[in-house]
Amino acid sequence: MKFLIIFILTFSLYSQEFSIELKGMDIGKIDDITTIKKGYLKAKAKNFLVRIFLGEKYLILYDDRFTKNNQKNIKYKKDSHKILFLISYVLNNEISKKPFKIDISSQKYIIARLTYDVNNTQRIDYDYYSKNKLKSKGYVETHNKTFEEFVNITNGIKITKI
Repeated sequence: MKFLIIFILTFSLYSQEFSIELKGMDIGKIDDITTIKKGYLKAKAKNFLVRIFLGEKYLILYDDRFTKNNQKNIKYKKDSHKILFLISYVLNNEISKKPFKIDISSQKYIIARLTYDVNNTQRIDYDYYSKNKLKSKGYVETHNKTFEEFVNITNGIKITKI
């Protein structure tokens, strides 16, 4: 019975839809956030103008774990801001209140810190560095260890639960 309740809660939390915005423009909708475990997120373009802007019907944001197979109607975009890595890390690890360093490679790392923790809602602020230069900053918000919102302030990227 306990397993069934956990399964139902997990499925309902992961079956939520998400919206992706770029510099205030609503790009599209993400139907399945669980693909982040496989190294990508797939968004369907919101309207005709966005399709013209993208040049395709779908946008796939991917990292190094994803094997790209060029399909029709899909625009592939490499995750240069480590969005997928950060969201996965936050969902799979306990976050401390002290600032901590997450090493990505020899010259890339993230400094993260828990800035808000009330009623099972956590906000983790982060700074992403490459070659010791600040590349982006923003935050990830979770509720009961489920993803709610990602905001990259520097580049104007926002992924929000609908």
